[in-house]
Amino acid sequence: MRADRSEKPAHESSPPLRGFRILDLTRLLPGGYATLLLADLGAEIIKVEEPGIGDYIRYLPPTVDGESIYFHLINRNKKSVSLNLKDMRGVQIFKRLAAHADVVIEGFRPGVVARLGVGYPDLAAVNPDLVYCSVSGYGQSGPLRDHPGHDLNYQARSGILSLMRIGDSIPILPPVQVSDLAGAMSAVISIIAALLARERGAGGRSIDVSLHESAMHWTIFAQCETQAEGRSPRQGDSILTGRFAFYGVYQAADGRLLSLALPEHRFWTNFCEAIGRLDFVDRFIEEPSQSLRDEIAAIIRTRTADEWLEYFAGRDVCCDPVLDLDELRSDPHSLHRRVFANLPAAEKALWCQLFPAHISGLNPEPSRAPHLGEHNDALLGDLFQHKDELEELRSAGVI
Repeated sequence: MRADRSEKPAHESSPPLRGFRILDLTRLLPGGYATLLLADLGAEIIKVEEPGIGDYIRYLPPTVDGESIYFHLINRNKKSVSLNLKDMRGVQIFKRLAAHADVVIEGFRPGVVARLGVGYPDLAAVNPDLVYCSVSGYGQSGPLRDHPGHDLNYQARSGILSLMRIGDSIPILPPVQVSDLAGAMSAVISIIAALLARERGAGGRSIDVSLHESAMHWTIFAQCETQAEGRSPRQGDSILTGRFAFYGVYQAADGRLLSLALPEHRFWTNFCEAIGRLDFVDRFIEEPSQSLRDEIAAIIRTRTADEWLEYFAGRDVCCDPVLDLDELRSDPHSLHRRVFANLPAAEKALWCQLFPAHISGLNPEPSRAPHLGEHNDALLGDLFQHKDELEELRSAGVI
């Protein structure tokens, strides 16, 4: 049942989405990351998974406790119900759950939920206030509606991959799933906006999120350059991809890497003063930039990374170390901000990053990811008068 929100809790002591129930029909990364963010904000997330199989990401190596580390991190703070939506009894149970939910989020190919009988019109009939979010590669309409794809495909069509080419070279494979994560962010923003409108009396609505369009939206800066130059930029063509020496990565004496980002003239001037080369100030946007870049590189190689970081401290110079992922948890700033927390797991101590914003009343303590169908009895038991009905459904493979 949805919580009664007529009496609003004190804003300083309650997570902002406490009391909202979200049914999660998604698999893998995009929907899982979206509901992870919503869970961190206090929403109750119920993963609805296929009996005996569950979310495919459960089995992606490496594993801990027999399940994927990816699953442990992406699906913490959630509950799991196993439900066969290919069986009409499973559909009816899902509709009963949806009647008392705030949000349904699904990530099937367009048309699948309609065939199963759990599309937006089906569920809006039992819950007109429902917010229904569909996350798909290319959206619910258009020529590519049914076209298969993964993150790399969406990044390719969004223009992101083209930005990672040097000249006519082949782009490197992106190390971050930009399309999946951008789409998840779009879904979260849209869901919260729809819930806000509903709380103001607007009722429920459907949301159509395209991973492709979400990634493309993140090329906004490059789109500006394309309009200015009349062509798509390549790696090294623009201000923030290496065109000028003031924005780049340099190697210190100990081999560690430092990022220098000085696109404002005042930061560039501070840097030039700090290294004792005021003659560099007027070379701010010198082209070609390789000669200036080589001179800066030679200077940076005269000290270790820690020596430079200590030297630049207090001089208002934008310089930071290039950290490996295994260095993140020991970074003093991350420790101070409590960016990471331990995640319960039996065989191995895992760690996870908490919600990337500090909100008053939000004091996250991560709980482990759920076992498949772990919360069947707790969440489905109230839907039936007799306990043996659940056992019959379990024996029949419906739950």
